[in-house]
Amino acid sequence: MNITQELRQILTIEEMAVIAKVSSRTVHNWLNEAPAKIHPGFETLKTLHAEVSKISEKVHNELLKRVIFQGNISNLALKYQQVLLKGRTSVLQASKQVVDGVDWKIAFFNFVDDFRSTKSSKLIEDAPVIDLPEKEYALISAMVRFLCREQQLSIPEWAKRPWPLSTPWFVSGMEKLREIAQREAPDDFRVNNIFVLDNFMSRA
Repeated sequence: MNITQELRQILTIEEMAVIAKVSSRTVHNWLNEAPAKIHPGFETLKTLHAEVSKISEKVHNELLKRVIFQGNISNLALKYQQVLLKGRTSVLQASKQVVDGVDWKIAFFNFVDDFRSTKSSKLIEDAPVIDLPEKEYALISAMVRFLCREQQLSIPEWAKRPWPLSTPWFVSGMEKLREIAQREAPDDFRVNNIFVLDNFMSRA
């Protein structure tokens, strides 16, 4: 099943035409012509929102604006949100993965990438699992506050208050970087007694 077939299982051509304020024929052309030129053989919903943008920036932007930023809860919005968040890692899911033995660097930064690409508050609304170790809980709460300020979104209640560790955590683990981390750590991390370099949240 290719991206066009998968997209049509969630949104009809008529529904996308209404949102984009174009004719059904125009949407039909977008869906039938663009994917083959851009990503032959692309078959996953994981980055569907990005592919929709490439198929038609107008369709994508209208959907994203109405679903994410205006909180539209119509059936159409809910269907698109299902697609947008399918396969995405939330804070809750990332914390469960860490408890199950996944390296926090993998679980937490998968969440970071998915949150930045979707800008969906759905990924941060639920707090981490209660058995997440204290250090990792303090870290993910700092990361969420940082991301919310970056994306100009409201910070969820569970992440608002600081979670200061009793002992400073220099995340790099390298003695020679401690002094630099003390200078560069963003405030969202510093209040939790966590020290990272200023590029900690940067992704290649």
